[in-house]
Amino acid sequence: MGEVLDAAATKPFGFLPHRPGIGAGGACIPVVPGFLSSGARRVGVRTEVVDAALAVNEVMPARVVARLQEALAARGMILRGRRVLVVGVCYKPDVADVRQSAAVRVLDRLRLEASVCYHDPLVPLLCLPDGSVLRSTPLAELDGFDLAVVLTRHAGLAESLRGARIPVVDMADGQARWISPSGPRDQETQAG
Repeated sequence: MGEVLDAAATKPFGFLPHRPGIGAGGACIPVVPGFLSSGARRVGVRTEVVDAALAVNEVMPARVVARLQEALAARGMILRGRRVLVVGVCYKPDVADVRQSAAVRVLDRLRLEASVCYHDPLVPLLCLPDGSVLRSTPLAELDGFDLAVVLTRHAGLAESLRGARIPVVDMADGQARWISPSGPRDQETQAG
């Protein structure tokens, strides 16, 4: 996939790379294709590719959590019962917008397994789908957690966690990249 995107980027105009991640977010990508598909069905047209993309986006939170569990298991850890700090909840880096955020959907899914808080310098308060409201936890309180999981890579945020004394895993691209001393630095776990 990376080679195709790199080749497409050689075009001198009109190219915006979209790399794989934890799922699509924002007011357009996760919403508009649903309108297209629904409208097409009303007039008897099938939108198989669009429907497949929507289905993939729908299952991504569960897949990201499963990949995290596999990465933890490879290091003899479990997710259940841990205190987890999710780092970054916006739908894309450096944009203070959580509309349809895949990171929020992953955070909500993580809550089924663990005690979850979040840190995002752009989102001081976060309202979850069940109506719960969370307040951004300062990184100064990082040592009170068992694990930190980066879901949105705001500029410099993941790098600031490299010296953390707790395990930190960067999942922003959908894979598990350990970035703290407790896991081999920059070693990826390619799961499922």
